[in-house]
Amino acid sequence: MAGIGFVLERVIDRQGLRGVAGAAAAGVLIVAGPWLISTVALVTVSHLAVGDGQRFFAVVVYCYAFSLLLFGGYHYRFTRILADALYSRSYTAVRRVYYRALWVSVLAGLPPALLLSWASGYRGAAFLAPTLLFLAVNSGWIHTLLASILQDYRAILGAYAAGALVATALAWAIAAPGSAGGLVIFAAAMGVTGGVLFLSVTVTLRRRIAAATQLKVQRRGGVPGTTALRRLMVIGWSLAAVLWLDKILLWGLAGAQVTGTRLWLLPAYDQTVFLAQLLAIPPTVYFVIRVETSYFRGLRSVLRALRLGTGTELDGARSQMETRYYDALRGQIALQLLMVGIAALVAPEMVGMGLAGSVPLLIVTAAASQMYFLFYSLVVNLLYLADYREAVRVLLATVALAVVFTVMFALLPGAAGAGAGYGFLAATTMGTVLAALAQRQGLRDLDWLVLTRVNA
Repeated sequence: MAGIGFVLERVIDRQGLRGVAGAAAAGVLIVAGPWLISTVALVTVSHLAVGDGQRFFAVVVYCYAFSLLLFGGYHYRFTRILADALYSRSYTAVRRVYYRALWVSVLAGLPPALLLSWASGYRGAAFLAPTLLFLAVNSGWIHTLLASILQDYRAILGAYAAGALVATALAWAIAAPGSAGGLVIFAAAMGVTGGVLFLSVTVTLRRRIAAATQLKVQRRGGVPGTTALRRLMVIGWSLAAVLWLDKILLWGLAGAQVTGTRLWLLPAYDQTVFLAQLLAIPPTVYFVIRVETSYFRGLRSVLRALRLGTGTELDGARSQMETRYYDALRGQIALQLLMVGIAALVAPEMVGMGLAGSVPLLIVTAAASQMYFLFYSLVVNLLYLADYREAVRVLLATVALAVVFTVMFALLPGAAGAGAGYGFLAATTMGTVLAALAQRQGLRDLDWLVLTRVNA
C-alpha cells in the first residue's frame, strides 16, 4: 500500500474528525480489498454450491498462496524499479515497466495456473476455471501495486467495489453454478477489478507523461543495483513464505485430500486462518496511517538535519523520531492485543457457526496473525534504513524457524492437527524479536553515521 499513509494523514489534517472516519474507511477498503472480494465469493458459493464448496475453497486458497510464494519476490523488485522511475518523473518508463510486469505475471503464471487446474480435478470447459482465477489474482497484484504507488486510491476503491458488485450480480443471476461456476464468478470479479485499475492507471500515466513533457521537468534518480534487486526479491519471497509455509506443511503432515482433486487442506485450520486474518485489518490501517508515516517522516527529518542543520537540531530530530515512532508502535501493539481479545470473546460463536475449528485454535491463530503483522511492520521499517542485507538475514532465519517449529508441533505425540497455529506463532514471535533487534542496530548504525558526519 505504497504511500497510502501520507495521503490519509493529509486527509485527517485537513478535515478533522470527519477526516479520521474517512481515512479509516478508505484504509480498510484499500488494505482489505482482495479479502472483501474473497469473502463475497466464498459466501455466495457456500449458499449456491454447498455440495462442492470445499473444492472451491481449496482452489481459492491455493491461488493466493502460490501466487504470493512464486511472485512475491517479483512484486518487490517491480515496486522498487517503479519507485525510482517515478522519482525521476520518467512516466514513459513507468508505463513500460507496468506493461512488462503484466506480461510476466500472465505468461510466467500460466504454467502454475494450468498445473492448479489439473490438480483441481476439473475436466472439459471447467478445466479453465482455476487457470482464469490464478491469472486474474496474479495480475491483480500488479494493478493494485502501481495504483497505490500513483496514490490513485479512489480508483482502487471503485475497482474493488465494482468487482464485489459483479460477483454478487453473477451469483444471483446464475442458478446453481457449482464450484467451477463459483471460480468463474470469482475470476470475473477479479478481472473487472483489474480492468478498472488498468484503465485508471493508463489514463493517469498518459496525463503525467503529457504534463512532464510540457514542463520539461525531470529529476536525477538512481538505478537500483543488481544486488539490491536480488535482495528485494528474496525479501518478498521470504515474507510470503513465513506467512504460508506452516499452512502448506500442515496440509501434508496433518491434512486430508480434497475429494476429487489432488489438493490437500486442513479445513479447520484454513478456515480459522481466513477469519483470523480479517482481524488484522484494523492494525493494518493504523500502521499505514500512523506508524509507517511517523517512522518515515522522522527518518527524513533526521537526514535533513544531518545535511543542513546544526548538531543540536540533529539531536532533537533523532530524539523526536524515536519518541514518536515508539509511541505509534505501542499504539499498534495495543490495538493488536485488543484484536486478540476480541477473537477470544467471539470464538465460541464462531465455532458454533462453523467458521473456526475450535476456541483454542482461533485464539492461537489470531495471536499468530497479529504477531506476523507486527513482524511484517518491523521488516518494512527496517527497509527504510535500506539495510537489505540484514532484512534478508532476519527473514531467512524466520523462514527456517517456521519450518522447524511447524514440523515439531505437528509431530508431537497425539497432536495431529491439534498443533496447528503454534508453529506459526512461535516462528513469528522469534522473527519479531530478530527484526526488532535488527531495527535497533540499524538505528544505532544511523547514529554512528550521524556522529561521524558531524565530527568530520
